[in-house]
Amino acid sequence: TIALMALSYDALTKHHAWLGPVNMGACRGFNLLLGVSAAPAMVTKLWFLALIPLLYIGAVTTMARGEVHGGRRRPGIIMLLLIAATSSGLFALAPITDFECLTAMPFLALLLGLIVPSIVRAIQRPHPPEIRAAVKTCIIMLIVLNATIAAGFAGVGLGLLVLSLLPISIGLSRLFAVT
Repeated sequence: TIALMALSYDALTKHHAWLGPVNMGACRGFNLLLGVSAAPAMVTKLWFLALIPLLYIGAVTTMARGEVHGGRRRPGIIMLLLIAATSSGLFALAPITDFECLTAMPFLALLLGLIVPSIVRAIQRPHPPEIRAAVKTCIIMLIVLNATIAAGFAGVGLGLLVLSLLPISIGLSRLFAVT
């Protein structure tokens, strides 16, 4: 499914205003469910978790459209709104799953503290360098979003284990293009 979604993004939806971001977000959503499938019975119980990276990456993809020629402020504002929806979605998990909000909260605070300033800079000055920097930051910080989810479901230790991938990702981002 992930491969088909990626191919359909490249072949069909990449330049579509809203279908492209939704498709790219769905790729990440299915990627999360691929991890959940390690416990197959959980996929049917937790399928809605795919909505979290769908919103997050959909927002990043929307903002990324201004990386080359600059853009408008609107995609950055949409990004902030979708980040708020993603954050709220995490806390909405608590009543319907065994997600521990208090355990996840420091990870979420770290995520927001790292991405919001770069998004705000891109909104204030929607030029390619600022947009590119915000998109790069948001893509790399997907690890922090994953750590937040891991911490909420499996505890601080697993959240920190996922978070330990962040320095590796940052190092690799210096060698390879992220966006």
